Amino acid sequence: MPARGKPFAFAAPLVLGALLVAFVTLIFARRIPRTPPPPEADPKLQLVLQLSNAASAAEMTGNWEAARKALENAVKLAPDDTALRQRLDDVIAEQKRAQLVKEAETAKESGDAAAEAAALAEARRIRESKELAERETAARVKLLVDRGKAAEAAGNPDEAAQAYREALKISDDKEVRALLDGAEKKIEEARKVARVKEAEAVAEEGIAALKDGRITTATERLKAALVLDDRPEWKDQLALAGEYARASESQLTEALNLVEKSDWRAAAALLEKALQFNHENAQAATVLAQVRGKVLRLGMVAVPATKLRIGERVEQIKAFYVDLTEVTEGQFAEYLKAVGIQPPARWKGWKAPGDGKAPMMGISAIEADAYAKWAGKRLPTEAEWLAAAGAEDGRMFPWGNEWDALKANAHSASPRPVGAYSGGASPCGALDMVGNVAEWTATAENGMRVVKGGSFLFPESSCTLAWRWLEFEDLGFAGIGFRCVAGGDEEK
Repeated sequence: MPARGKPFAFAAPLVLGALLVAFVTLIFARRIPRTPPPPEADPKLQLVLQLSNAASAAEMTGNWEAARKALENAVKLAPDDTALRQRLDDVIAEQKRAQLVKEAETAKESGDAAAEAAALAEARRIRESKELAERETAARVKLLVDRGKAAEAAGNPDEAAQAYREALKISDDKEVRALLDGAEKKIEEARKVARVKEAEAVAEEGIAALKDGRITTATERLKAALVLDDRPEWKDQLALAGEYARASESQLTEALNLVEKSDWRAAAALLEKALQFNHENAQAATVLAQVRGKVLRLGMVAVPATKLRIGERVEQIKAFYVDLTEVTEGQFAEYLKAVGIQPPARWKGWKAPGDGKAPMMGISAIEADAYAKWAGKRLPTEAEWLAAAGAEDGRMFPWGNEWDALKANAHSASPRPVGAYSGGASPCGALDMVGNVAEWTATAENGMRVVKGGSFLFPESSCTLAWRWLEFEDLGFAGIGFRCVAGGDEEK
């Protein structure tokens, strides 16, 4: 037994020492960092590195498609590598930019400056470069120049000039400036042509107005034409218009002097001449209207307002004016000549027979209406005729209730000059209200016109105020004439 224990006692310390060394080694091994394996030891990382290098080589040659594919594969292997992802985004953008530049070149070859400029602008937004900026500027200038040339070809130099001006704002190009100068010359030439045409049109208006006697318009239009184009012939026309204007004003001045003297007929004649020289003499026209009112009342007498019983009705008659006598052949001749109606065959031209003082007869009521309108008057109604004859008090004749052959021309061989029977005047002073010629009125009855006053062809009984006759208004008869009335109590 003692012999066995000696070997164990000798080995025990060795075992304990070995265990202690192992323990210490384990402790220190945990504190010392582990060295990573070299890249060659990781095939995945080695592949990423290879793809990155391939992408770099593709980028150097501008093969963006190959660079993109290489980087996409690398990112798949190292998805957490942000630098690798950013590089992929940059390559995609450059690929897009390269495509846009190519599209711009294609557009330029096809002459599409608008598409070229748009593509270059998009490429510059991805990455700016002086070259692309210059190319885009050139494309935009070309686009505007092409637009200007097209406008010139279409005959629109204004639009062309605007396009060239916009092009010069982008780039101060000598050729574009020359194009602008040419367009502006065309614009000025077109304006000159337009001014000439406008001047001619305005002058034509002035000359036409001069021929029509519209001297005020002629003067204004000819002056305007001369401002646009100074032509001697237009100056001559303007001078002629001035002569007519001065003549018109001279007649007006003389007429105004006669108006102050109450010489209405002479004043009216001068005012009419003033308007013949210048139809647009406004003052002459205004004064003439007033003077004609005065002339109108010449040869007329006033009839006061009154009431008349006609049959079963009572009529209120406003005050008015009535011709002193029936319308004469001389007065009717003036009307025929003024309106261009041929005179009766028995007359010698426009002159009425004799002294023209015979009453006009043998005309229809329609013709009598036309004369009255021309004279600024009208035919009397039956009630007005009766008022002018003095019928309001029931008398039989204008002068009273007893017939007197010396006061009216009835049942005789021919009419007498108007006013020959002054003793037969009515209360208002109207002459020949009965006898000589019967008179048309404006009153219609059963499609016919009422005739009043009797005639030289009819017996004395036709001269009573109650006598009346109906005739067709479109027929004229010997022994029937007319007189006119004007106004009412509103004009007195």
